[in-house]
Amino acid sequence: FLKMSENWLADYDKLNSKLEEVHGLINEKGKLARNGSDSANLNTNIRKLFQTISQGMNTLDSEVNEASKSYLITDKEANRRQDMVATMRGRYEHMNTLFSKASSGGAPADDVRTSLLSGGGSKRQQSYGFDSGMEPSTAIQQQDQIMREQDQGLDMLAQSIARQKQIGMAIGNELDDHNRMLGDLQDGVDTAHTRLKRETKHTEYITEKTKTGSMLCCIVLLIIGIIVVAALPI
Repeated sequence: FLKMSENWLADYDKLNSKLEEVHGLINEKGKLARNGSDSANLNTNIRKLFQTISQGMNTLDSEVNEASKSYLITDKEANRRQDMVATMRGRYEHMNTLFSKASSGGAPADDVRTSLLSGGGSKRQQSYGFDSGMEPSTAIQQQDQIMREQDQGLDMLAQSIARQKQIGMAIGNELDDHNRMLGDLQDGVDTAHTRLKRETKHTEYITEKTKTGSMLCCIVLLIIGIIVVAALPI
């Protein structure tokens, strides 16, 4: 069970790493777009990663359901892991939205946040990928929307990390319980071994006594037989 849990968590962490990789590629795509460079290869890599992540999340869900049906994990643990996968799906959808915006000419959320803090006026507007003829109020609304989406993504990431911490603590507690059980088992084995040695010695002692008693009986019978034979008239 512990090995299965570790494998599941390792696969989950790998998918999280792939999501971070996608995020970085999306930002790189936005930079290439602003420089007028071709990003076709990046698009292909991002789509492949999205497909891998989607399949991986389905596998994680399937493994949790199977483990729950087989009573390898508790219902509470199964619900926790399902929540982790659901949080990951939320991040996945968020990344997909960022990719769609970047593909349609918008900037990734991280670049938008950086641009908001670094420049002014028309220069900021150009760095976001907005049309230069767009009304300022509309541009600001779009900027706020992108920032809200980024904040939601960060919130989901924080929740995911908190759940991973809870799972780690639960596994640690379970390991402590197993160690205590193994300690109790070892104590029981030692006690049984001591009793077995004592009973073995007692059995050997009784066996020796029995052998000695039998020999004495035989000697007495022989003496009686000799006396009887000697007493008979010839």
